[in-house]
Amino acid sequence: MFWILGALVFWGLVIFLTGYRKTPATPPFKHAVLRKGTYLRDGSEIKLFDGGWRFFLLYPWWSKPVIFDTSDKNYNNQKVEEVRTEKDRVDSTIFYDVTWYVAEKWVKDFLRACGGVDKTTVEEHFDKVQKILHGNISQAIRELAAREDQEPNTWEEAVALASKFAEYVVNNVVDQEAITEEERNNILNGSGQGLIKKLGIKIKRFKISKVVPDPAIEKGKEAQTEVGLQTQADLIKTQRRAQQVEALKATGVSPDRAIDAVQAQQGEATKSTTVLDIPQLGSVAEKLLELLFGKKV
Repeated sequence: MFWILGALVFWGLVIFLTGYRKTPATPPFKHAVLRKGTYLRDGSEIKLFDGGWRFFLLYPWWSKPVIFDTSDKNYNNQKVEEVRTEKDRVDSTIFYDVTWYVAEKWVKDFLRACGGVDKTTVEEHFDKVQKILHGNISQAIRELAAREDQEPNTWEEAVALASKFAEYVVNNVVDQEAITEEERNNILNGSGQGLIKKLGIKIKRFKISKVVPDPAIEKGKEAQTEVGLQTQADLIKTQRRAQQVEALKATGVSPDRAIDAVQAQQGEATKSTTVLDIPQLGSVAEKLLELLFGKKV
């Protein structure tokens, strides 16, 4: 009889000592008590507790602590590629910064979003939730770029009106019942509390950091600039030739001879044009030089 009692006492102590665990007591760390097979049911409730010593029955098979870091999670320079504006059909890459944190009243939704918990910490699961959030943000950004009734419609507008993307994302990603004009402005200014219940998080900050159009656009602009400069140079050159020809014609030189003289002076005479082809070339050249340099030579 005594050995049975002794065995019960022994195993009771084993269970107690095994389940008596200490969790971090320093903010921002908190913990939830998760019981096997129950914590993701709709009727269940999950609360966060401050750290310290706590008993977890039949640890870790039946119940266990899950440590939560309730501090802000910053994801900067996240990029959304192939954002095509509707009017010019140009692809751009948009970079954004976002800050969010776990909403304590919606811990169960957070756990659902990250696929449950199979370890004693969910720190590694934050990236899973961020991946879902990134997908929602990317969808909203591409949706706005594809709309004909709202700016931006071109890549130039996308660069100049980057804030339009930020406003659209906040309006369409954060829960509608949780978003007001004041709350939207708070999020855009970095002090928001925009709830996304299905992810169990609150958005504190969202910002479009930069918009980078397809590199081919910049190359095209450079090429276009070079062509424009060359065209302008050719136009000025042609105008100067015409002025020189008209000046020679005013001195009594025939139009054909005036043109040949200007071309010869600029080294552009045709191969069939020789000195013998232009009678009185010497006098014409003298007049041309006088016009060009303002004096006789």
